[in-house]
Amino acid sequence: MDLSKMSESGLRMMHRSIRASLESDLANQNKTDPYYGVTEYPDWANWRDELEDELKQRELLFDPIVWE
Repeated sequence: MDLSKMSESGLRMMHRSIRASLESDLANQNKTDPYYGVTEYPDWANWRDELEDELKQRELLFDPIVWE
């Protein structure tokens, strides 16, 4: 996806969605539905990094999403 063509609100919405999915996973220790596997699948980190790179490039303020 070409993030350079997304609106600021679209980028922020996608970023919030990743955060919400991570928070949902962390609260769901039994891995029951819905479970997204944010910390298990590298695609999530790649997507987060791409979004945060675009937010930085546009000089938009945001809270980075961190997980181990």
